[in-house]
Amino acid sequence: MVKQYCESCGAEVTNDGSFCISCGAKIEQKKLYSEPLRSSYSEDMQGETKVYSRPKEKEVKTRPKRKGLIAIPIILAIIIIPVITLTTISSIKTELGTFTYEVPMTVGTAVDLNVNNDIGSISIYYDDTLTNLFESVITVKGGLRASLDNAVNFNHEIVGNTTVITFNFQNPSSSFLNMKSISHEIEIYINPQAIVDFNVESDTGSIDCYAENYDNVVIANLEFASSTGSIDFIAEDMFNLTIGDVILETSTGSIDFDLSSSTNSSLTALELATSTGSIDVDLGTFTYLNCSIIDIYTSTGSIDIEYTNIMYSNDIEWEVSTSTGSIYLTFEQTVIPIKNITMDFTLETSTGSIGVDCHITASIGIEMEGATSTGSVDLPNGHDYYISPDFALKSSQYSFHMSTSTGSITGNVQY
Repeated sequence: MVKQYCESCGAEVTNDGSFCISCGAKIEQKKLYSEPLRSSYSEDMQGETKVYSRPKEKEVKTRPKRKGLIAIPIILAIIIIPVITLTTISSIKTELGTFTYEVPMTVGTAVDLNVNNDIGSISIYYDDTLTNLFESVITVKGGLRASLDNAVNFNHEIVGNTTVITFNFQNPSSSFLNMKSISHEIEIYINPQAIVDFNVESDTGSIDCYAENYDNVVIANLEFASSTGSIDFIAEDMFNLTIGDVILETSTGSIDFDLSSSTNSSLTALELATSTGSIDVDLGTFTYLNCSIIDIYTSTGSIDIEYTNIMYSNDIEWEVSTSTGSIYLTFEQTVIPIKNITMDFTLETSTGSIGVDCHITASIGIEMEGATSTGSVDLPNGHDYYISPDFALKSSQYSFHMSTSTGSITGNVQY
């Protein structure tokens, strides 16, 4: 027979007993042990010292730490640190030197200016202190292995009565870590007497043109294009500024065409486009629009347009659109146009608000319609369609077609 012992004191007990005869503890069959228990205390029974102990608690085994988790940060550090280092090296540019260039006024004032710059900003200034037709300063910067010998300067030639001025540079595509790449930061100074046909491009860099407080400046055409960079044309306090076609395009960057404090300017075309960036347009006062279409577009960005008493000889369609951004048109037309014409404005955005605020003479008829999927429409009569009294009988007629998917539409007319 197997001997059994009390769980509480370790004394031997019989199988049919309900209580231990030594300690009086209730006996549960499932808690009996077939070997004496040893305890940390001793007890003297009939001259014999017996030592009891409780059973050892079950040992809890812990899982070993996974070495792979420790290795992950080390692997990431091995990958990231060289990438950061190489990126830093490729971005280092130091100044290598400067170039200057001058074109005297010899055969006449007509200039074809062609600039194609790979990396670097282009700034153009009209300066009546010049005795030359054209001047430039180029600051050349390069990577750790770049050389000034690989940089270029302007050149020019006389073709008939026109001075053709050219700058063209593209970095080699095989330059390791861009260490041989070169940037040209170009500053151009134009004599206000020059009649310039601008064709200016920058792959990576902004393009700016500034003219201030000059009269009778003539720009044959104004074409600026940038892949990554903003484009600004700022004409302040100009009188009788004549511009041919205005085409300003960039992929990533804002556009600012500003004639805000100029009067009696004229344009034959206006096309402004960017993929990512806002567009601001101020056509100044008494600007003459000798065109039939005005196209202003951005994919992501807002559009703001202002003008005061523009003049025109043709019916004009305004195509103004953005995918994500608001459109605001503010104008004053209190002077009767030269001839009876119609102005048709199409203002469209997917996500954004549209607002039109106009102060006009009573001889101009106004028609407005607004449509939105999620948003409100508030036209002068409180509805989504408004037409001024005797619209069809007015000498000039302005129509506004405004639509957005998500955003509000407001129209305000003041006579």
